[in-house]
Amino acid sequence: MGVVVDTPIWSLIVRREASRNGDRRLSLVLRNLAATGDALLIGPVRQETLTAIADRARFEAARTALRGFDDEPLSSFDFERAAEMSNACRAAGVAASGTDMLICAVAERLEAPIFTLDRDFEHYRDILGTELYES
Repeated sequence: MGVVVDTPIWSLIVRREASRNGDRRLSLVLRNLAATGDALLIGPVRQETLTAIADRARFEAARTALRGFDDEPLSSFDFERAAEMSNACRAAGVAASGTDMLICAVAERLEAPIFTLDRDFEHYRDILGTELYES
């Protein structure tokens, strides 16, 4: 079973924030998913995770950590479906980022839940039927 992992969760490991924010449990869940090959990463999430790491050494450490994960291949269908999902959310009065909708589209295609801390995904779930990973 694969789980599409969102930026805030990856950040727990690559930015080593778990020790600071006390969220070691979520970090452990991600490490377990990674160990079993179930943690799925898409390129735009890789980019978001690495963005805004100003310290070069921390950036390199984060990049190295993420290089242990292949990007889930994206297709034109994923981008088209993400646009449809964005339109559905907008019609329901919910704004959504392009990356969030791409995560939802890939998760739908793979029939995989999404592991995130972003509360926006609860709105997407209500509109799109997106499955969220319960850790």
